[in-house]
Amino acid sequence: MKIKKDVFKIPKKIKVGGMWWTIERVDEKNPEKNENNMGRTLFRQKKILIQKDLHHQQLENTFLHELLHVCMYESRLTWDLDDKIEESVVSRLGNVLYQVLHDNKIINK
Repeated sequence: MKIKKDVFKIPKKIKVGGMWWTIERVDEKNPEKNENNMGRTLFRQKKILIQKDLHHQQLENTFLHELLHVCMYESRLTWDLDDKIEESVVSRLGNVLYQVLHDNKIINK
């Protein structure tokens, strides 16, 4: 069985709202979250951290999820939402965005 390699390239840096953000693949889990947490965003440091050991679909979905957090932060939408609501919005939009990009062969061609 041939193993499919990552097709969706996760950049090392990305510019959002005029600000540069660094993306890092890490081994550690977020101590503030449960063990199912696969990524996190460090807003003050302008960093997105993503677990190293993820399947390519989890990697892509996690990157999009964290990128939505960054977009909400840079657009100041987070000012209007508490953390629980923001996470719910990002999770729902992230899953749909991933599905649209995947099904329309924009990622994982």
